[in-house]
Formats: sequence, C-alpha cells, structure tokens
Amino acid sequence: MTYEASPFVFGIRELDQRFSRALRYGATIAIVGFPGTGKTTFAATICYANALRGNPCTYVSTQESKEKFYTNMKFLGMDFKDLEKKKLFRYVNLPLLSATGRTGVFTSTSEGTLMPASLEAVKVFMEAIETLVYESKTKILVIDSISPLLRVAAETITGRAYLQNYFYNLARILKGILVLTAEESESPLLKEIITDVEYVADIVIWLVQEQSRGLLTRKMRLVKIRGAPILSSEVPFDIRDGKGIKVFFPPLIEEIPIHKGFLKWPCRILEEKLHHLPRNYSIYFAYNIKPPFRKLIPLILAFTSINKMNKALIINYNYPSSLFSKMLEKNLTLWGIPEEKTKDLIRRFLIIKTLNPSVMSIDEMYSVELDLVEQYKPDIIVFWDVQIPEIIHGLERVYTYATLLRNQFLILKSLNIPVIRVGKIVSYKLFKVNSEVADVVFKYHYNVINPERSFVTIECPFIENVKLSDDAMYQCIRECIEVLKKEVSR
Repeated sequence: MTYEASPFVFGIRELDQRFSRALRYGATIAIVGFPGTGKTTFAATICYANALRGNPCTYVSTQESKEKFYTNMKFLGMDFKDLEKKKLFRYVNLPLLSATGRTGVFTSTSEGTLMPASLEAVKVFMEAIETLVYESKTKILVIDSISPLLRVAAETITGRAYLQNYFYNLARILKGILVLTAEESESPLLKEIITDVEYVADIVIWLVQEQSRGLLTRKMRLVKIRGAPILSSEVPFDIRDGKGIKVFFPPLIEEIPIHKGFLKWPCRILEEKLHHLPRNYSIYFAYNIKPPFRKLIPLILAFTSINKMNKALIINYNYPSSLFSKMLEKNLTLWGIPEEKTKDLIRRFLIIKTLNPSVMSIDEMYSVELDLVEQYKPDIIVFWDVQIPEIIHGLERVYTYATLLRNQFLILKSLNIPVIRVGKIVSYKLFKVNSEVADVVFKYHYNVINPERSFVTIECPFIENVKLSDDAMYQCIRECIEVLKKEVSR
C-alpha cells in the first residue's frame, strides 16, 4: 500500500519517518505531561518545522511571554524572530484579567495561577481563536496550554461537551494542524476531561519525566496515532541545546539493510579461525580479572587500519580523554612504535570521548552515545570499560539495560557501523546480556597462579568455538604491531 506524502511534519526526524502520514488536513495533536516535561518545546518544534516549509503558524500562549519564548527556543536552535520577519509565524499572548475579573478572559486565583473566570469567558477565548484563524492564513495553530480552560470546563457537563465539540470543529475549520498542550493532573475531574480531549484528537503523545537516584529519565508515550501503526509505544527522548528534541526508536530487524562488505582480521590466526566478518557485526571482549589492555589496543587499532577505517570513536567510562590517550601512547611505545608516531596514529584514527554514567540515567546515557555517533559519524565505535555503566545501572535494572543495549546495537547495525565492547565480567547475567547481543565474543581467561597458562575463548555464529593460548594471542598482537608500523611509515 502506498501513502500520499503529507504536507506537514512533526519536525522530529524519527517521528516523521514513521508517522508523517497521520498529519492530514484537520488533524489534532494533543501533547500531555507534567510541567517541565517538554510540552512547549515539542509544540514549538511542530510549529517551527512546518513554518520553515511554508506553512504559516500561529502560537497562542496562555502563560509565557513572547520574549521568554523566543529566548528559550533560540537555545534549542529555533529562530522564531526570523520566521516572524518572513510573516510565517505569529505569537499571541492572551489578555489577562485584573484581580477583579472584569476586563478579559483570565483571572488570577489566590494561589497566583491564571484561571478562566467562567464558561462564558472560555467562549470569548474560543471566539478570539476562531477570529485568528479566519483573519490569518495560518495552517498550524498551537494553543499552549489549554489546561486553564479545562479547569473551568471540568466543573459542568455542558462545559466539557462544549470544549470537546469546539476542538473537534476547530481543526476542520483550520484546514491544517491543531496542536494542543495540556498539563497532566491528579484531579479525577481533570483526568476525565483530558480523556475527552484525547478522544477527539488524532494524535495523543504523553511526555513523561521520571527521577531515579536523582537522575533524569525522559520517555515519550505514543498513546494514539490515527492512520499509522504504533510498534513501539514508549521510547526515550532527550532535549539538547542547539538540537531540540531527539527521539530514539529501535529499528525493525526486517528494516536493517544487508551489510555492505566484510571486515578482515589483522592477524593470520584470527583470519583462519573466524574468516571475514560482515561489516556491521559487533564484537564483545570480556575478561575475568586482569584487563588485557596491552593486547587489545594494538588489535583494535590494527583492525581499524587494515579495514581502511578513517575514524574510530572510543567512548570510555573510566578515564579522562587526555589520560586515556596517554595510556594508548604508552602502550604502543612499549610495543616498539616511536612516541611521535603513536601520537600521530592516535590523532589520525581515534576520537576519544569520556562519559560518566553516575551523573546520567541509563536512558540519557543511551541518547548521548547515539548523539556522539551522529555527530562524528565514525567508521567503527568502541565502548571501553563497559563494566562501569553495568555496575551503576545494569545490576539494578537488567531488563532495561538489556533492552537499550539491544536497541542501540540494532541502530548501529542499521548504520553499518561495527561495534566493539570491552569490559570486565561483573555478573554472569550481564555477561550473558552482552554475549547475546554481540555477534562475536572474546573471553580472556587470566590464570592468576600461572599467567602463561592464560587463554582466550572465541564464540562466533556458524563456526565452532575457538580456544587460543596466550602465546597464540601474543603472536597475533605482534602481527598487529607490524600492521601499525607499516601504517605509521606511510
């Protein structure tokens, strides 16, 4: 079945890719959430993206001043002043009543909040909105927020019916997109009337913000999207300066393209035992006691070099980027590569970034990592010391950790980016999680009593398990060093 392209967008790439056909003429979008969850940012994003496409937008605010709105949105990469100059955007502040309640639509309560004075005042407000629609050629109308109106309407059945019918008809009069924001409430009456609004809306999205151990988690709940299937009803999202809202949907496995090309191993024994790898495969290096740092760094760098990858993004969770770079330099010089050459090698091949998992939620860390991938567009990505986020987040929330890890691997696989994860085994359950999502698993068994009897086991689909002695791995690393020496001599 084919669908006609919609003239409207959400302004968020991931939503547009999946649900743009739901944005038909006369569609209503309801965005619901507690204060601070991103409702205004989401509504502004829809408004801004469509105005850029030539669909004029009118933004009606019941709470925020025009200057504050412009300043906040500019931080997120949206320049509404420029759109206003081009007559593609109009910002409208509703008139506020004096404390006596005699001269406008809204009145101040004893708590200092703004409330419509009566149902009649609500009707005056609605008539003003209709006048805006008829007088302008707006295609996108945002009302942020309708909560003060809902509080009055919730008091009577007549008021609820009036609002429900009004919003239903307004979208059709508009012949564009109507965007409504509403604050989530614990009040049973307000919950009911929000449900009434959701009933007439074509698209209902709840923004949820949770805190755990002082760390913030944001989720977007897709409650209803008429005309488009919802395969993932809850997805993480983030709000970033200069970028606005980023949503992270897991790709469908059927949609992941067949890998383009194969990867070679940088030493003879791995090439013989494992053969070429599909380019979008993932590799997990696990160790039990002592980290095989001295072996892994040459192997990873030679792997990058021999496969003609221009940039490897290393995300480490344990050391400052400058210190990690120094550790790499020292490691390579111990293998006989001149110091000035090691610096050049690291500069040419590696982008090193450090994340502290203890200051961000698991969902935020997931989104930041994918942001780094989008920013640097690496040919390969290495996650170093993954036991750190596992200890902080994975031990307590194994299911969530496994789900996000799996989705991240699928996203990177769809981008044809190979992944290497390196970490100590902190629990058998998390080791199995990492092993299940990886395509190739290296496990380094360090023998404390007799280090020379240490060995590596390798599991890979379609071949029998491989066991390599420590001597065999050292020979492999020596071959990797030769690859690197050739690289630095160019």
